[in-house]
Amino acid sequence: MCIALGGAFGALTRSGLDLLAAHYPSPPILGALSFEFLPLAWSTLLADLVGAFALGALSAIFAAHNTLTPAQKNLRFFTLTGFIGAFTTYGTLIAASWTGLSAAPLNTGLLATFSSFLLLILGMICAGAAWLLFRPFFPSAEGEKDRKHKECGESEENTSSEEGTR
Repeated sequence: MCIALGGAFGALTRSGLDLLAAHYPSPPILGALSFEFLPLAWSTLLADLVGAFALGALSAIFAAHNTLTPAQKNLRFFTLTGFIGAFTTYGTLIAASWTGLSAAPLNTGLLATFSSFLLLILGMICAGAAWLLFRPFFPSAEGEKDRKHKECGESEENTSSEEGTR
């Protein structure tokens, strides 16, 4: 149920973004900057990169918990699988790229293929950057135990070596 609800909200959010892109071929925030060189709508680029970043950030947060409560599991399914899965819609990227490949000259088809590959790489970079950015703020319980154990072990070693020199 959580995945379906998250997916519905993600799909509605993405649909709203696509409607905005249909009315404003250039992003309203960026003003006169043109994205006409891309065979994709700017909404696809924005949704996939923001979604990848959110996926990395939320994955880092959920990974900090060794065991998730049922509510946390439901939240994870709602956000990661449902909302972000529907919002990013990799299928939209493939469909747009295929349209660019099938309805255009060879150079435009190659640009569509390159754009798809580039967006995939940029998405991986966004997800990885978010993971690296958020992970230090949410250490796992095991990592915290290991850190405390090392601190205690270091202080015990220092104490025993000081006693041995006396």
